[in-house]
Amino acid sequence: MTAPATTAKSDDITSSTTWSISSSEGASTHSEDVVEGYSSSRVGYVEPWVRDELKQAKVCKFSSFLKALLKRCAADDAGSDPSSLLRLCLEAALPLSRDEEINESLEKYLSNVSLSRLEKKKIKGMRNPSAARPLFFTNDPSPISSPHGNRSTRVPDILLLDLANARSALSVPQAENWDTVAKVAGNTAAKRTPPEWRHILLAAEFKKHRDHLSFERISDDYRIQDEPPLVPAPVTTDDGPIHPGSAPVTPSSPAAMRYSPEAEGPQCPSPSEQTAMYALEMFLPHRSHIINMTVIGRELFLWWYDREGIICSTGLDFVKDLPWYIVLLITFQRLDNQGWGILPLITQPCQIIPRVNPPGDLLFVLGNVRRSVYCLRGQGNAIYDVTPVAPDTRQFVAKLGWPATSRTSEVQMYEEIRKEVDKLDKDDMDRIDIEGHVADLVAYRRMPEYETRFIRDDVGISSTCNRQLTIAIFPKLRPIHTITDGDQLIRVLWDVIRNRALWRHGICHRDISDGNIMVFWDNGTPIGVLIDFDLATLIASDNTGSVNWERAGTLPFMALELLAASARQDAGVIHRFAHDLESTFWVFA
Repeated sequence: MTAPATTAKSDDITSSTTWSISSSEGASTHSEDVVEGYSSSRVGYVEPWVRDELKQAKVCKFSSFLKALLKRCAADDAGSDPSSLLRLCLEAALPLSRDEEINESLEKYLSNVSLSRLEKKKIKGMRNPSAARPLFFTNDPSPISSPHGNRSTRVPDILLLDLANARSALSVPQAENWDTVAKVAGNTAAKRTPPEWRHILLAAEFKKHRDHLSFERISDDYRIQDEPPLVPAPVTTDDGPIHPGSAPVTPSSPAAMRYSPEAEGPQCPSPSEQTAMYALEMFLPHRSHIINMTVIGRELFLWWYDREGIICSTGLDFVKDLPWYIVLLITFQRLDNQGWGILPLITQPCQIIPRVNPPGDLLFVLGNVRRSVYCLRGQGNAIYDVTPVAPDTRQFVAKLGWPATSRTSEVQMYEEIRKEVDKLDKDDMDRIDIEGHVADLVAYRRMPEYETRFIRDDVGISSTCNRQLTIAIFPKLRPIHTITDGDQLIRVLWDVIRNRALWRHGICHRDISDGNIMVFWDNGTPIGVLIDFDLATLIASDNTGSVNWERAGTLPFMALELLAASARQDAGVIHRFAHDLESTFWVFA
């Protein structure tokens, strides 16, 4: 599937991302049905599908969440028992929980004093504090604009920033020490510039019943338990709020711990919804996951967002069980970039194995993001400019995504295409149609070290749709909308129709759209190329249609029969070549 080498122009871009209405676990989901730029600009606006994601959130115990974080910031020689590590940290935190200065600072919801005390404390089994030296930053009432191309703004209450970005946001000289910056960061009257979402390690939403907490000194007879007392998670299903180990409770029950927005107006989103929207803004392509926090009165809840879904912890009464909160601060201080979900491959050369054409290892450096998807759950595709370390005459792009391991991935589909092509003679028309008009997979790398099941294994919940980070390298092509000549468009249309050859060899694309048809120029002639095989599947052995009966595609270009079947929730309509052909004509309509 090799396209002739071309000289890319400045307006070259890559594929738009697919949004699927398929209901299968491996295909795109609710939050991937959103196109950049479609979000509201209202601060309090919550995307409807974010509420759907929260209804599907999984709940784990606070202790399980905390042990998972400790595992990610443990020393290399700490062993593999998070429970033992948690006990060691709790024992180290207990004396600090009786410190009067720490108690006084927490009465005002400030935690930088605690971080300062912890920075120099050696804790057995734990790494030293991160070189990023994070600190809490009071952000409210400063709005932060979305990085996703829309005009939305959000106002998180508290942020966790590394020292360098806190200095920048506060316009504090780089020479100022951590303590000085931390003091200014907690002063709401200090002049500040809102940081960019990409620089935020954690965002927290606070709902305070009063400006000060009433702290009671941890008693001398306080005993460390394996679990803090259970505070139900603020997660609501259709049956009401839930927490582990119990039946759903009614929204009116005191145990629900569901924040009521009446005090702020009927349109005010709940803390859970606000925190999820912060995660949505933070979820840029360089993040594998987001960790956020909600504080309601004196109860704290942790949130984990990744491409498989949302995990919420039960709550912690951080006044009554202050040692547990201090251990949480220990993890915040010692998590490295990878622990915060910042992918190292974004900042250093990435080895792509194997190189497909020609074979062999290949080293790339990722550049600017050209396109990304505004979503929480789903494949979350992003397109990067990419430069090979070794000189190459061609220009490339990298596609980063999180395909479900339970279904055939795009890389596997390209491997199937290559197998079928290799069976054909060089002058076979099917080989010519496929090689010249299907994108060329240059190299790829599956990254099993980044899978969404790991955190779920650690906190004791089941993974229902494990996703794995995958990088694929393609030659840079040009979008179809750069062609304005009618005759040239007809030629490209015919090139796309030639994908009938794929059907003859058992491969169904199922997502013909304007974003998945690209072109390259060969001696002044545009050549149409079909890209994006994320939703492709294999055809039944009798060649009647796709084996998987899910209805997939990009909504504006789907065949009418498939749309009608979707509206009827009828699983009896199999995807056929006629549907792809109809989608092709909708592109050019």
